[in-house]
Amino acid sequence: MTAVAGAPSVLVVEDDPTVRDALALLLGAGGLPADQAANGREALELMRAGRRPALILLDLMMPVMDGWEFLRQLRADPALAQTPVVVVSAAADLKSNSAALGTAGVLSKPVDLGHLVGLVQSLVAKERPGVLVVDDEAPIRLLLELVLGRAGFKVWKAASGQEALELYRQHAAGIALALLDVQMPGLDGPWTLAGLRQINPNVRCCFMTGHTGSYDVETLLGLGALGVLPKPFALADVTALLNSLTSEAAAGQTATAPGRT
Repeated sequence: MTAVAGAPSVLVVEDDPTVRDALALLLGAGGLPADQAANGREALELMRAGRRPALILLDLMMPVMDGWEFLRQLRADPALAQTPVVVVSAAADLKSNSAALGTAGVLSKPVDLGHLVGLVQSLVAKERPGVLVVDDEAPIRLLLELVLGRAGFKVWKAASGQEALELYRQHAAGIALALLDVQMPGLDGPWTLAGLRQINPNVRCCFMTGHTGSYDVETLLGLGALGVLPKPFALADVTALLNSLTSEAAAGQTATAPGRT
């Protein structure tokens, strides 16, 4: 089945033609047109030829190119790396390897079809919130961009407080939350927050820090931060916290970050 032009599509990557057809028909009946690929190589060729799905349903155990290699090549291609992926597999070690997959979801076969369609609809329909990542360490910026991008967030990166202010002036409407390092040369995290508030008094932020220096956790929270992430942090904690903060934005609630006292 070919996706309807203009409609968000799903790419089903599965070597079993019966399962592949069934998933495509099921998604189509739910208003989600689907493209199909029999293996990872075929899926990459389809995407590089111009077909850009809103979401990929991926089997792991396939001939020619399995799901693990497909994920590796997908993430290595800047044009495709941000595409959300949900793994649907009967692999025995699926749960133990779920963190390494770095995907938007993991479903074990046999899968509840109603749950699968509901998950896909929620991921495709959900407006992706934007996050401004501000950290003077390039590896941390890159890592957070990859992890948050895979979780569906749109990410802006800044290497300094001043750069963060310039980006925020341009993209404030699309940024739901700022993730600020505390200790940075020039404008540190708290002073960057003060500058952001001059642009938008209601800006939402979370601090991250390896050592708070003159700022203890209570001081940072007292500045209006919604959480403080201590470095080194678990990447799953970052994603969970930002999901919580961005989903609670309308209600104006405060989430508790790991390390908050």
